[in-house]
Amino acid sequence: MRNGVEMKSRMYMISISHFYVGNENKFMGSLAFNVVWRHQDVIALMYHQSPKICNQSFMYSR
Repeated sequence: MRNGVEMKSRMYMISISHFYVGNENKFMGSLAFNVVWRHQDVIALMYHQSPKICNQSFMYSR
């Protein structure tokens, strides 16, 4: 069950990176992208610490 949560949060972070690439927050997008590929273990913490960003990415990926 924990792997499922990590997979979902990883998808959220990836969509965040793509979502912010075309906007003003390019640094935020690249940072999220690097976090996804380099610090996969921290994704869960970021998902819980920043729910607003994940909610935005979730609405965008819908």
